[in-house]
Amino acid sequence: GLATIPAVLVVLVPNPTNSRDMVAFLFYAPGFTGLRGFRNTPTSLDLMARTLSHEYGHHFTSYWLLKHEGLLFRDWRKTEWARIRGLSNFPQVGSGYHSWEPQEIAAEDYIQLFGSPLAREALVRNVPMGDGRYIPAEIQENAAIPLAWDTPGLYEYWRKALGPAAPAPVQPIPPPTLRFVSASPTRWNTTEVTLEWAPGHGMPPGGQFYLWQDNVPAPEQIRLDWKYPGYLVQPLTYDGPGLERITVQAQPIVAPDGGLMTRYRFYVVAVHNGQIVSSNKVVLEGVNTPSPRLVTEEPPKVPPAITPGARLWDIRNHWAEAQIRALVDQGVVNGYPDGSFKPEQPITRAEFLKLLASALGYQPQEGTPPDFAGLAKHWLATGGWLAPLAEAGTIQPGELLTAADLDVRLSRQEMARYLVRALGQPPSSEPVAMSDAFQIGSAFRGYVSAAVQLGLLQGIPDGAGGVAFRPLDSTTRAQAAVVLSRLLDRVRR
Repeated sequence: GLATIPAVLVVLVPNPTNSRDMVAFLFYAPGFTGLRGFRNTPTSLDLMARTLSHEYGHHFTSYWLLKHEGLLFRDWRKTEWARIRGLSNFPQVGSGYHSWEPQEIAAEDYIQLFGSPLAREALVRNVPMGDGRYIPAEIQENAAIPLAWDTPGLYEYWRKALGPAAPAPVQPIPPPTLRFVSASPTRWNTTEVTLEWAPGHGMPPGGQFYLWQDNVPAPEQIRLDWKYPGYLVQPLTYDGPGLERITVQAQPIVAPDGGLMTRYRFYVVAVHNGQIVSSNKVVLEGVNTPSPRLVTEEPPKVPPAITPGARLWDIRNHWAEAQIRALVDQGVVNGYPDGSFKPEQPITRAEFLKLLASALGYQPQEGTPPDFAGLAKHWLATGGWLAPLAEAGTIQPGELLTAADLDVRLSRQEMARYLVRALGQPPSSEPVAMSDAFQIGSAFRGYVSAAVQLGLLQGIPDGAGGVAFRPLDSTTRAQAAVVLSRLLDRVRR
């Protein structure tokens, strides 16, 4: 295809080395500083990249939907793609309005899942127009439906459709957590909103975070003739640990009929390595009126779902492969939807405690013990695993004070304490005969000694002919699987 733009010529041709891509050649006129897009709107290279990515997304999704399922978008109701995307939850889809057309939803998904880095960058930042104005950030045209990366199985669907042409799988990033604190009117009838947030547990370094808002109404109140985009409120910086508190003025959103929107949803968006995921949503009514109030605070999202029977392609020939596969067969641990196990990924306290409870056959219980009230909103508690762990004495009052404490990476000395308690054994008074024993915290020393004596944990060569324990090192998923195997072997004796 060929598109001409004042002072810029864009030529798209198929990539001869990869049938999924088009190569874009851009020719610039010397000294030209501004670009003008397809709709005569001042734009920039990153916004143009987003537009080109969207348009190529139509070609990509139409071609691979037809090749994979033998169906066109006009038959979208019959497709596995629509089932995975959850489109049946929205009766507005296919109604004839642009943002609700399935092919438009798919093209927007393409940008998020496979678009160029420049195109995806344009989704989460306001693009300056060069005249003091800017084009607002917009992750996807229709904020009423979940983001592509927030939709379980969607990325895997397109990778399966691509077959051998599929890119290497990426590790899903965990969703952030958002909590409501307060909302109060100001003297100018705007609304000051205070929230608390934290990155998802296991979030790799280098991620970026943004506070987002939109005016999506309750499903039954969605109007087809209104557009529901999201709005970037501000970038966020996380200093940690625990929850970060922020206070913002709700940004006024003008409705198509000229009035101000009064229902707002707030959420945190995390971006890393091209992936864009969102937190749970906090919904307020009466924003920019004298009586703002909380309507809904969704519970924090559970970490990326794991599924039994995954292929576990990344543990082949791994030193812990036998133990991991044995635990998978027993239903104690599982892999991720992309068929991986991520053996070297650090495990958090909550994740390990959940695996420990599952391995020992604990049954979920409703409610949170009063001594652990600060953990009540964490998925470990809402999933029913906190109560049996507290009842068994594996966790004790005063050690974990907030939900964020559960999302900290598990250290080796903490693992020793949980293991020994899970077996109902007392701490040992025997010294730990390892070269770095002095680094073990006083509250953990007896548990480390007992765990070593019980054969649950071992030392690691220290490079000087001795053995070290490395008490502060993070525990990986592979290490946790091996230790749980040892624990179960001892329980079965």
